[in-house]
Amino acid sequence: FFSSRRRHTRLQGDWSSDVCSSDLPGGSGYNEIQQALSLVLKDSDVKGLFINIFGGLTQCDEIAKGILDLMSKKRLDLPIVIRFAGMKAKEGVKLFKDTPFVIAQTVDEGAEKIVNLIQVAYT
Repeated sequence: FFSSRRRHTRLQGDWSSDVCSSDLPGGSGYNEIQQALSLVLKDSDVKGLFINIFGGLTQCDEIAKGILDLMSKKRLDLPIVIRFAGMKAKEGVKLFKDTPFVIAQTVDEGAEKIVNLIQVAYT
């Protein structure tokens, strides 16, 4: 089970950002991230993704495998920023080597990167 909600959020000083966030429960993995991303990507207004995972019970490498598998099946021309922290974060980040995904070390860095990437892509 995960929840998804859309809200008007201030990202990096930009009040016009419309953010759809999906919350995954602890222990989520490959299937749950694929379900969450599939739901979010049904929205044609999505301009970019910032995937922020804190792996307490969640293993970031399993989340990475789910993301990579889903993205290999769907051709996406969206900017995507990923931030992993916690259980198997280093292993998860390594899986994104040689991919177009942008890696962030902190939430603030990730938010700044996705806003900048979207502005460049859509202006």
